Amino acid sequence: MGIVRFTARWIAGISLLYTCSTSPLSEGGGSRGGNPVIVGMIADTSDSKASVISVSLIPENYNPFNDSLKPVITVSTDSLGRFSITAPDSGTYNIQAYKISNGKRLVHYNIKAVLDSTCVVPTDTVRKPGTIRIALPEDIDLNNDFVYVPGTLIAKRVAEAGDTLMIDSVPPGVFPALCFGRRNSTYSSIIRHDVSVHPNQITTIRYPKWSYCQKITLNTTSSGADIKGNVYGFPILVRLSENNFDFSTAQSGGEDIRFTNTRGNLLPYEIEQWEPSIQRASIWVKIDTVYGNNNTQSILMYWGNAITGDNSKSTEVFDTAAGFQGVWHLNQENGNQIKDATVNGYNGSSQDTSLPKNVNGIIGLCRSFDGIDDFISMPNTAKSSLNFPENGYFTISAWVNLDTLDSTPHLIAAKGYDQYFLRLTYFPAGTPVWEFSKFNSNSTWQTCTTSAQANQWALITGVQMGSKQILYINGSVADSIPNTYQAPGLTRNTSDDFSIGKFQHIISLPNDTEGYCFFRGDIDEVRIDGKARSADWVKLCYMNQRTDDRLVVFNIQDLE
Repeated sequence: MGIVRFTARWIAGISLLYTCSTSPLSEGGGSRGGNPVIVGMIADTSDSKASVISVSLIPENYNPFNDSLKPVITVSTDSLGRFSITAPDSGTYNIQAYKISNGKRLVHYNIKAVLDSTCVVPTDTVRKPGTIRIALPEDIDLNNDFVYVPGTLIAKRVAEAGDTLMIDSVPPGVFPALCFGRRNSTYSSIIRHDVSVHPNQITTIRYPKWSYCQKITLNTTSSGADIKGNVYGFPILVRLSENNFDFSTAQSGGEDIRFTNTRGNLLPYEIEQWEPSIQRASIWVKIDTVYGNNNTQSILMYWGNAITGDNSKSTEVFDTAAGFQGVWHLNQENGNQIKDATVNGYNGSSQDTSLPKNVNGIIGLCRSFDGIDDFISMPNTAKSSLNFPENGYFTISAWVNLDTLDSTPHLIAAKGYDQYFLRLTYFPAGTPVWEFSKFNSNSTWQTCTTSAQANQWALITGVQMGSKQILYINGSVADSIPNTYQAPGLTRNTSDDFSIGKFQHIISLPNDTEGYCFFRGDIDEVRIDGKARSADWVKLCYMNQRTDDRLVVFNIQDLE
């Protein structure tokens, strides 16, 4: 929480709507003593008789419990809904109106009153009120604390409210701040910025120690990610930038970020990237169910708590119980350890001279491989959960950006040349193809391939479902009818560690003089799942993780 303030975004928008026009009193404004005059008209679309509307002029930072000395002037409209109020002095005021006959209300913000002038407020309409429900923190002072909206008459003592406080008859609109106050004290702290209230609806404020809340919509309709079926236990990627987030309102490392579903249940999340200096963040959030063909599902993001600690936990997002066996974001900047996001801890390493350098990737930072000697190896994974039966169920995927087409094979990731791997190859026709291969016990490879291009990011995904094998490129099926190739003298071998960027052992291939198939280009977000992921899952990964994310929708006006 912090000092009460109006957000710049809100003020800018409200100024465009409600900036008053002024005219010198000498030209017909007329006011005793030269005080400002505020005039306007209030309508009720459901009642042609707009009379008996009570209109109050309120100083902009008015606190209804502690500011009894600040004058609030109340008048009534005439039969046409017109009102005129003489302000006590120049300054910024708000207007709050209430129609006695039907309870409809409104609030007008940011009225600039100037001495010797008349301020004309644009005509507005009273509407049915809404309700604010606030979850109270444990440290609330039941005897002295209250909740209020600065610059309005909206206020209620906490008293013996219990776990929640209800404030009814609230005018609809967006309030710049909802605050806690304390009787006979200057104490004031923000509960939430930019609180939206809608007619006949309840706005629920959870986690009141977090000053900001943003609704995030997940769009899986044809206008968004275009996913037909439900996807379960899915880690969505939330990207923050200057276009949808003010980094100055959060802790320096994003420690106060939280996510919930619409019922208020906290969601597991992992911050992969948080760089306020360039206004970029990449956060993984685990969703129990992403509903297919839906554009109303949403989650909530909270921030703005200066004293809370970090709750980012990669192992809860990429849970082995949900099938994740190895997840490497390839984003670490310091040291030569490449962390596995799962609880398995299959962390990668490389010799200093062979460590791929950090560059900007598809998701935050990634690793750039030089095609000469760069690689990453995951020690002690030879006999691990990265081993799967010959006709088992698993998924391997990676984002890749190939540097050039040079007629040389390049490995993306492998659990051994004679177990399973993803790579670029020119076999068998001499043209560049992406390949997903697994080796069978009858000394044959089973491979799916599709054409490859350089200098563009692609999500390569291989899925094994028993005897079935599918290669996806950018979320779409590229090949589901594998070819088989004999390999006399080779046997299926599960004793190699997992590696990225090269095979663990020298192999004999055409046009590969060193025999390791070093990758040349960028690799990001390598995953091994102990499940055969569905077509909807694979497509959703691509549609969400691509640079023009088609799943996650921010609406900067839709704040709680």
